[in-house]
Amino acid sequence: MADVEICGVSKTFGKDGGGKNTVHALKDVSLRIPDGSFTTILGPSGCGKSTLLRIIAGLESPSDGTVRIGGKDVTNLPPGKRRISMVFQALALYPHMNVYKNMEFSLKAEGLPKAEIESRIEETARYLEIEDLLERRPDTLSGGQKQRVAIGRAIVRRPEVFLFDEALSNLDEKLKESMRSLLSEMHRSLGRTLIYVTHDQKEALSLSDQVLLMKGGEVQQVASPQVLYEDPVNMFAASFIGSPSINYFSCKELVDILHYTEFGTLRMKASRISESSGDFQSSGLCNSSPARDGAEKTEIETLCAGITAALRPEHFVLSQSETSGGVEAVVDSVSYSGSVVHVAVWSVGVRIVVTLKSAEAPLRGERIWLVPDFSRLMFFDKRTGLRI
Repeated sequence: MADVEICGVSKTFGKDGGGKNTVHALKDVSLRIPDGSFTTILGPSGCGKSTLLRIIAGLESPSDGTVRIGGKDVTNLPPGKRRISMVFQALALYPHMNVYKNMEFSLKAEGLPKAEIESRIEETARYLEIEDLLERRPDTLSGGQKQRVAIGRAIVRRPEVFLFDEALSNLDEKLKESMRSLLSEMHRSLGRTLIYVTHDQKEALSLSDQVLLMKGGEVQQVASPQVLYEDPVNMFAASFIGSPSINYFSCKELVDILHYTEFGTLRMKASRISESSGDFQSSGLCNSSPARDGAEKTEIETLCAGITAALRPEHFVLSQSETSGGVEAVVDSVSYSGSVVHVAVWSVGVRIVVTLKSAEAPLRGERIWLVPDFSRLMFFDKRTGLRI
């Protein structure tokens, strides 16, 4: 059993003229990665995800905090004592050794009997379908073959935890799809804890049981892919997850859209921040009809001044005519993406991106009507970026 616990881990690099650390790569990170889970550490470049993985692996030491694997404190243990295997972005295969010797190297270092080494390599080679590559050197292999060898070298050690650092980033899209399937199958069949670092949200959402989203050395949210997408805790999580990115609206922009939208039963929850306490005070707005009266519009805009609203591109429906209750818009651009198109439009002075079926694709410059699903609106505190 090997859950991984990160307890108050921080990491700083470099010194300024006064001898103080200058780069805070990780800031008080705490989380638990369940035994047998597939957890992806996701975030933009420089957010600290690889540093966190290297600390788990023992390749970096934390400035503060502890790391536990299977309940055991491994903070000060070298990598070889942690029962982990790591696959690097560069794969790090030994160029002067053939595939067999690459897979054999760590097992010999552990002092395993020759028969046990041979059995493990043969079993792993069959599983990964690389039996015919064992006598070849890395420079004679394709990218996908090298990837399988690197994974095989990790599997033969029979670790408690697998670590992957941007392991698929150098492959083309077709090979990535194949390797994602292999990783999913490997995780299911071996049942070991797997921690995977990537900046690719498609990989994170398609592979993981849970996603750890990071920004600036801090954990933003830990959740299943579905929860992360549908229930983000802040504006960064909402905008980083999803392609095309989520649409944001100021209060004035949202009220302008409501003003042109005939939804008699629409109820929008808005909030404002008390200047004295910073507390949120909820108000029900647009109870029976859109705001039409100028005074009412101004009152709503004032009440909502502290919020930002958001709606994902797929939460719009193309209306057939202006009489069917849509928001009038003019098409700015159309991006074809197979079964769907991503359409950028201008409406009431706001640029909005919507996702439609390819069969519904409008033409650039065309006037269309869109019906937003306001029940899917998200609201955020403009000051802190936190979800309301």
